[in-house]
Amino acid sequence: MPGFWKEEKLWSNKLCSKVDYRLKIIEKDGGFKYSNILIVRLNGIKIAAVYPNPFADKIKVELESKNKEIALVKILDMHGKTVSVKQFPVAAGGNLFTVTDLGKLPKANYILEISTSTEKLVLQIKN
Repeated sequence: MPGFWKEEKLWSNKLCSKVDYRLKIIEKDGGFKYSNILIVRLNGIKIAAVYPNPFADKIKVELESKNKEIALVKILDMHGKTVSVKQFPVAAGGNLFTVTDLGKLPKANYILEISTSTEKLVLQIKN
């Protein structure tokens, strides 16, 4: 009978456009084996920098995109509640935008989520 698998991210770099994955196949008897490494190429946006982190009242996001599109930027608390939402136009190439009005947020860890029509990037930030 076949075992089950577990996804394992081996390596990625926010500045690179690829991620290496492999599967760990675990048999019922506790034995396991690994699949071959699969290289996944990312084609849309890449985050170059998010700063300052920790932030006070604003956070700057540098990203690169292969396409002209709209980015939806959300900041969520650790319970998943959206505390800020903004849209930014993204040009092909390098982009810099600033998420403002964050000074009212209580000191905590947050999730920065950047979505386009084809991708979603997620980072942890704090103030």
